[in-house]
Amino acid sequence: MNSATTNKPELTRDLFLGEKIILWQDAEGYRAGIDPILLAAFNVPKRSERILDLGCGVGAVSLCLLTKNPQVFIMGLEILKETFELAKLNAAENNLVDNFVPVLGSVSNIPPIIKMGSFDLVVSNPPYTMAKTTNLSPYAKKQIAHVETQANIEIWVKTASVALKHKGLFSFIHRADRLDHLLGALRPFFGGITIHPLWPKSGKQAKRVLIKAKKGSKAPTVLTSGTIIHMNDGSYTPEVASILKGNSLLNFE
Repeated sequence: MNSATTNKPELTRDLFLGEKIILWQDAEGYRAGIDPILLAAFNVPKRSERILDLGCGVGAVSLCLLTKNPQVFIMGLEILKETFELAKLNAAENNLVDNFVPVLGSVSNIPPIIKMGSFDLVVSNPPYTMAKTTNLSPYAKKQIAHVETQANIEIWVKTASVALKHKGLFSFIHRADRLDHLLGALRPFFGGITIHPLWPKSGKQAKRVLIKAKKGSKAPTVLTSGTIIHMNDGSYTPEVASILKGNSLLNFE
């Protein structure tokens, strides 16, 4: 991920997946990093599938998905007007305006243009922290990206369920220490849940989990061996380095 400042005020032009993706984003506040890349690498959509990116931000997850799966169609839902405009800019910068269509709106009040029950896959990098359990960032955009100030995880899960076709998949990344809460929110709507821990280093507790769940499934939950992010010296493991360059996907089967 390379970054360069430009004459556009308070924005940076970042390069993701081995410079395959251009991503304009705010210079301060919330900035896309490794999480959306790993989430995209956790999914292999089928040709011509319809995907909904809940809380798409500037489009990082969607653009990473389209780099590997150019035939899919993605709608992205974003609540902040300025961030929504950046998502549209990034779709144009990457020549993906026909494949990635950002929509302005809220997870708790889906705009009619997003047809419920029509998606094969929903992806999301939702806020990780429960409201009133952390000190809020001075950056309003970062607050909305990190803290459940607008809608709790139960609303995100229910919205994903309603948006999906029967047996459609919901895939998201979240905090490992909220796993019990996440599973409780999923179980009324989803089964066949796959949990993929992300270990910061070998021998360290997982900080993040990737989760995939199937709407209406009765299949049991599967816990994978997970992925180690860093070597002991702080560098990325070969697997993760390859993913960040856009050369491979996560091995989770």
